Amino acid sequence: MKVRSTLLPALASAVLLVAGSCSSKDQPAPPTTEQPSTEGTSEAVQPQVLAAFQELASQAKSDLEAYAQGLASEGEAPLDLSDLEFEIADVETIQRVLKGNLQAPLPTNGERQVNEGLVQAISHALVGIYDYAKTKRVYICPTNLENNARLLGITDLNEPDAMYAVMLHEGAHAIADRRFGLRDFLAKAMEHDEDAGLAADAMVEGYAQYVARQICTKTGKLKGLESFTRSISAIPPVADASQRALLELQVSQSTFSYTEGERFVQAVADALGEPGIQQIFATPPKSRTDVAQPSWYLHPETRPQESVDWDPALGLVPGYAVAFPDMHFSLRNLSQPEVEAAVSVLGPAEAKEMAGLVQHARMQVGVTPMGERLFVVGLSSMPDAAGAARYIELSEKSSKLKDEAMKHQGMAQITSSEMKPIDNALGKGFDSTKIVRFQGQELPVRTILVAQDNVVIEVTMSNAVIDDGELMEMIGKVRQRSLGAAEDSAR
Repeated sequence: MKVRSTLLPALASAVLLVAGSCSSKDQPAPPTTEQPSTEGTSEAVQPQVLAAFQELASQAKSDLEAYAQGLASEGEAPLDLSDLEFEIADVETIQRVLKGNLQAPLPTNGERQVNEGLVQAISHALVGIYDYAKTKRVYICPTNLENNARLLGITDLNEPDAMYAVMLHEGAHAIADRRFGLRDFLAKAMEHDEDAGLAADAMVEGYAQYVARQICTKTGKLKGLESFTRSISAIPPVADASQRALLELQVSQSTFSYTEGERFVQAVADALGEPGIQQIFATPPKSRTDVAQPSWYLHPETRPQESVDWDPALGLVPGYAVAFPDMHFSLRNLSQPEVEAAVSVLGPAEAKEMAGLVQHARMQVGVTPMGERLFVVGLSSMPDAAGAARYIELSEKSSKLKDEAMKHQGMAQITSSEMKPIDNALGKGFDSTKIVRFQGQELPVRTILVAQDNVVIEVTMSNAVIDDGELMEMIGKVRQRSLGAAEDSAR
């Protein structure tokens, strides 16, 4: 089950793709090299498939009920799962449920909408989904399981144990929904900011993995769960460099919710037992940085003191885009796995090194409804000034490698690129301008990275949101405010 909130337009995603190191949780999943078949869906299920499905569903439901009874023995009110239903679904059903789930926790004023193109793309890959928004049923798509097994080269996905594991994962969402109310849980988190919504998503997926792993361990079907989990992080063969880069970003974000979410839930459960699970859903971590550090949640006194005044500094950014009143801004953290995926062109060793330099990163992301204008300002703290300098060096190398890889072909092409060094009062770094061709459109994309002491400021914008004078003024004020200086109220 995916519960992402607002989704960037494809054009904005292409802009972020060519930036130095920024990425966004809202990268749309690009189309795969092969459109999956929808034959064998719920309208024409073969009898042997239906019989096998019903047997697996009966076992999964029985095992989930046993798990729920265990919760009651620890003092919780009994959970009645007798009405939980499992159904074979076609891609259209998966798409309908996914859209409903994504829309459910969003504000009803229509300010934030679900990207239809992304919903359609994801629905061809989802193997199961729990409909927490409407029917409260679990839907399983054997067609997508079969296609994923073939496209990803994970033949074990065709085994009954894999479908059983998917049923447990989605059924665990039903348990969480009945215990904690998923719609309200996610809506409350999204009210805080985008990153809190992503952290809540990690708790939802992490808890489902945690429950599925406990049951699979008891029933001896861990291999099926591992096959399912492995498919989440797998990338199909793609020749197009830009398409593969978008896939890597999307996969890194999805994988985080499942792997880091489960690791967090397991750590809290090991320390506090079931009361810890209740605590997670009552007071979830506020960011993915917190999700990656469960010890901070368990022992808040161990959390290092921040040297950067993040939100007041980034809060200055929207004031520089008043000429575009339809530009929507949101604050979010940038995780190390996202940095690593965004600069994968460096190769595994240097991409991991660059991501490992980032102690904390937060961005103010502004985008117009169609994505033709993007305005992203990021602040990242490194261990020291040498780490910040190395980060700039690797960002410059990554930018040049992207120029070469995306020069001649692909869904997004870099048709020209110019880079100038920066060494002034703002810091040391570079100023890069590229022309990006995407879906028949060409647009200028400018990225500025400067390091001062252990802090890196990165600005990426398309179609000249502000002029040079305002840009340099903004960078200086953001840096000054990040040090805790008095907020400039002149704007």
